Amino acid sequence: MQVTDKMDLVQDILTQCGGEAKVKFLEVSTDFIKIYTRVPMDRVLPDRPVAFGTLFTKKLMNTDKVYGVRFQEADRVMGGCFILISFHREEK
Repeated sequence: MQVTDKMDLVQDILTQCGGEAKVKFLEVSTDFIKIYTRVPMDRVLPDRPVAFGTLFTKKLMNTDKVYGVRFQEADRVMGGCFILISFHREEK
């Protein structure tokens, strides 16, 4: 899976879960992607029964391409959170 495909996957799932239409990619490599979103990880949307962070993590982990997802709250001024998505290493 190419890096651009991984970025598209993250973008698509973020918007499906109620995030912004344009992801702010902070770091991108073959093994991980770090993004910033203004959506707090514990925000529950009216049309979804679970928090944003839970829904986002479940959808990513169900792709079988993602090894792990970690959230870190941003400071109070910025709001939102940072998300680190780790991908499985690919066989060469």
